[in-house]
Amino acid sequence: MKHRALTLILAVFSLISVALSWKLTIGLGGTEFSGGRITGPLYSMSEVALLLFVLSLLLMIRLPRLGAALIGIASLLCLPLSLFFIAPGPFSRMVGGEWSVPLRSNFVLRWWTVAWQISLAACLALSFAILLQRNAQDSNDSE
Repeated sequence: MKHRALTLILAVFSLISVALSWKLTIGLGGTEFSGGRITGPLYSMSEVALLLFVLSLLLMIRLPRLGAALIGIASLLCLPLSLFFIAPGPFSRMVGGEWSVPLRSNFVLRWWTVAWQISLAACLALSFAILLQRNAQDSNDSE
């Protein structure tokens, strides 16, 4: 029963992550952000993550372990872009290179980006919990 509850909570957080990812990245397509040397791959990773989130939600019904693994991968793919939105100063210093837009501040704490970061962290933690719990159950069944 605990496994089903974790799976349901993970599905809810995945839906929240999909909604926030879509809301925060919908306006970036077709701009300089999507074609930049550094920001372009971040945007592409976020687009792939959106597809993985949707696919994993469909798989959660029949294959919860595979769905949890895909949600974990999707969360990891969205993480760099969400960190860039929250901490552009440290991110640009860490990555280096030339940036076409001057830095306004080191940290930008907006409610939507913080909520996105929290939902991604929750998805990552819950997916690992489901995968580890399932592995522990499998090893107990074989003994």
